[in-house]
Amino acid sequence: MKPDGSDRVQLTFQGSNYDPVWSPDGRRMAFVSEREGGRGGRNVFVMNADGSGEHSVTGSAGGDGPTWLPDGRRIAYASKRGGLWSLYSVNADGTGEIQLTEGR
Repeated sequence: MKPDGSDRVQLTFQGSNYDPVWSPDGRRMAFVSEREGGRGGRNVFVMNADGSGEHSVTGSAGGDGPTWLPDGRRIAYASKRGGLWSLYSVNADGTGEIQLTEGR
């Protein structure tokens, strides 16, 4: 949409979508979506600014609270696995997941 709020365009059409965060270069958006799959039905998705190229970066592992790392190549998020919350980082294409913290 324009800065004045006009010319809004709907970008997502499935499930409940929230916590959008723009990539540092403004070309992509990460967000949480409650759809089938994922733990608790929540996954982190990435899409291009025009709504194209939408894909999950958390797969069936689920995720919440995405944030872009400063270089715009990776996304950090929280995921509850085995009953414990931990922080993870993943490439924007969904590859190369790294666990950053141990849940307790």
